[in-house]
Amino acid sequence: MSVAGLKRWLPGLRATVIGIPYLWLLLFFAVPFLIVLMISFSLSRVGSPPYTWLLQYADGGFSLKLNLENYLALF
Repeated sequence: MSVAGLKRWLPGLRATVIGIPYLWLLLFFAVPFLIVLMISFSLSRVGSPPYTWLLQYADGGFSLKLNLENYLALF
């Protein structure tokens, strides 16, 4: 491979090498945080899973059911 060809591919290679750790962080930190955030806004119930889903399909459309009672108890 010539120097000109290497310089052409180098910016894409750098972005890939830098992007891999960011994908790792996103996968193992942001996704679990979003799951915990989803559970904190849902209602608890007895069963599996022990919480209700936030996005529910009813009457031909989706509705978002947020429970803010847990946060109201804090403040």
